[in-house]
Amino acid sequence: MIKKFFVLISLFLLSIPVFSQTKKEPKYVFRIASEVPAGTLWHNALMAINKELAVKTNGEVRLQVFAGGVMGDQSSVINKILIGQLDGATFSNTGMQLVNHDFGIVGFPLIMRSDKEYDYMIEQVGNEFVKKFKELGYSHLCWTETGPIYIYSKKSIASEEDIRNAKAFVLQGDKITEMLFKEIKATPIPVQTSDILTSLKTGQIDTVFSPPYGLIAMQWHSSISYVTDFPMTFMLGSIMVNNKLFDSMPKEYQAIMSELFKTHFEKLKTKIRQDNVAAQEILRQNGVQSITVSVANQNKFFEVGRSANEKLITQYGYSRDLYNRIYKMMEEFRKKK
Repeated sequence: MIKKFFVLISLFLLSIPVFSQTKKEPKYVFRIASEVPAGTLWHNALMAINKELAVKTNGEVRLQVFAGGVMGDQSSVINKILIGQLDGATFSNTGMQLVNHDFGIVGFPLIMRSDKEYDYMIEQVGNEFVKKFKELGYSHLCWTETGPIYIYSKKSIASEEDIRNAKAFVLQGDKITEMLFKEIKATPIPVQTSDILTSLKTGQIDTVFSPPYGLIAMQWHSSISYVTDFPMTFMLGSIMVNNKLFDSMPKEYQAIMSELFKTHFEKLKTKIRQDNVAAQEILRQNGVQSITVSVANQNKFFEVGRSANEKLITQYGYSRDLYNRIYKMMEEFRKKK
């Protein structure tokens, strides 16, 4: 009996290396930095893509996602991609213009005011940006969006003067928002995304710019009392990885990965839009009051936005041709509605 027992143990031990050898290790691991926390819609989409990638590439392609901004702000993330510590990221407008300067135009104040305008802009010039990103070393996997950006505050804000009296934040290195504040003659407080919640709770800041769902997902809503019912811009981003790793994969895997990202985030776009509407209602039910901006003050915001945009082009060298094209494109689109 004892002899039989040791025979069985020996067979079991001998089987261990066999199982280890047959377990397939991924050949291509994409280390992706993301500012959004785990459990959010965007993060869940990445997790779903990772599972499908493993199945469709026989375990050879995987994602390793660093969520919640643990890899630092967008500038830090790009530096880590350049030195090989990361392979890609979920990029905000701020991050994307650090790669392609002229992409910043898309995030200029009040240049886009709705999801329909965003869709039209991507339809018209999206491929131009994708091609340019490729030239600059990045393979563009999909567009992402967070939605219309509203002013949320502990105070009622309905005019430029109200913003001047608020303690609003600006992301470090965000020249576009800084210029808008400069035109309004307001002084924003530089804060990293990962520090906004703490800054709201401590009173260092009292005003944020955010889409409705994002406000709740980042837990900023707990420190907010008012929303200005006038969207300042429409924020979009993308997910990109470095060309070196992406292009080293077989074409079949490149196609699979690209299609998975596009499919999942196109579905997510619809979900995000629905959830932004639902989030507005949740915020209302939780006591966040909507502040109406008068037509006169809206026009002042438009004037200030246009002035800020002109100075951004002059001072920071954004493409005037591209700006004029997008601005004209949006004006013509609005006339068709």
